[in-house]
Amino acid sequence: VGELVAQGNDSGAKELPSVADSGNIGFCNRLSDLYNTTGTPDCTKTTTSGFSATNANFITTNGMRFYNLGTNAIGSGATGYFTIYVDIDGSKRTSTENVDVLQFRIYLSGLVLPYDNASTSTSYLSTSVRYWNGTAYAWLKNSVSYKESVCVSGQFIDAGYCGSYTKDSLCDTNVCEIVINKPKFLFF
Repeated sequence: VGELVAQGNDSGAKELPSVADSGNIGFCNRLSDLYNTTGTPDCTKTTTSGFSATNANFITTNGMRFYNLGTNAIGSGATGYFTIYVDIDGSKRTSTENVDVLQFRIYLSGLVLPYDNASTSTSYLSTSVRYWNGTAYAWLKNSVSYKESVCVSGQFIDAGYCGSYTKDSLCDTNVCEIVINKPKFLFF
């Protein structure tokens, strides 16, 4: 979970395309430039519905395979996003969605959030939310899904992502922090 957009270009940092040029090919090419890849990326490959293990756009040098980068962004502005799939262990296992292939949304703002089972199950990513009450940290949520933590803490507010989770009022008067308990992937 993080951001891909670099602030400024003066240091030679690479940036994702702006909203104006965030079409599929530009986005895929820019993302493949940010990673060390093997072979030549194929940014024309897409998946029409869900994940397809035969259409990797590029493979990183550590074996991760990125899929669905040939599609256009859904929406625009801060809530516009690309849906991508990442096979975290490449060809080492089953290449099955929600087992070793996880779905992510990369928002046009550069924010990266796990989606689908990767965001709603503590089997993939267990998190907690804490806040400073003036003298010590107090726990607001313990061992909950990433989606619940990011939405309840107010770190990301989007009805399309958060669903029924809303920002807790304690996070209006305190800085709420997300603590990642443990990333966990199901290895057979």
